[in-house]
Amino acid sequence: MVEHGTVNAVVVGSSPTGGAIFLINNYMRNFIALIESLNQYPLAPRDEWYSNCDYKNRGGEIVFMSPDDFLSKVKPLELDDTSRDNIDDLKNHMESGRTLDPLAIYADGKEDGRHRAYAAKELGITKVPVIIFSKDI
Repeated sequence: MVEHGTVNAVVVGSSPTGGAIFLINNYMRNFIALIESLNQYPLAPRDEWYSNCDYKNRGGEIVFMSPDDFLSKVKPLELDDTSRDNIDDLKNHMESGRTLDPLAIYADGKEDGRHRAYAAKELGITKVPVIIFSKDI
């Protein structure tokens, strides 16, 4: 057992150059899990969504895609001062641990969630939940 600060590790071997190879212990795994959880979209429980709770009954399915994939499938967002303020508010919302509805793409071509997609992208969130109401997307 080797101690380094508050991180413990078990030496399991060494590399040809003499550097020790460490087995990451539970503390490090928990730390990594915490960091990864910070980069997840804060999806609200379905009974708290403002709309689309009945998406399955309306032919929708929920998928996960990158914010860039979502933005490539919807009408471009004009990034004016109002949009920028909205995106910044959503980033603060996400960073404070509050939850949000999933994004949506409707069969008629309309969408919901462009500002949330930009906020997620800027926070390093790699996957966002999107309700798709068309099999053509």
